[in-house]
Amino acid sequence: MARSLFFRGIDQALINAIKLDDAEAKLVVPQLSWLLTLATDVPAGWQAAGSWLIVMAILDPTAKRFAAVRQYLHRTLNVGHLDVFNALHAAWQDHIPSQWFDQD
Repeated sequence: MARSLFFRGIDQALINAIKLDDAEAKLVVPQLSWLLTLATDVPAGWQAAGSWLIVMAILDPTAKRFAAVRQYLHRTLNVGHLDVFNALHAAWQDHIPSQWFDQD
């Protein structure tokens, strides 16, 4: 439970990071890349890792980052984290293109 609370806090911090000055966010957010390898064993960690990918794509909008987000969202559904997918959609729908959540 403590890990879930920790990752929920990280997720909220990432959601708020896009409100920071770009230079400040670009300094802080990349330091959380460890989320992709250490956080995915609990749903809240999986969500925080997805938020990290989305924030990185917002800060550095490249085709490679867009593809990484799409792949992660697809994997989220494949492993059965429908609640996480829906939570990511709800948290980020006003900040990223809706087609990022289209899983064709």
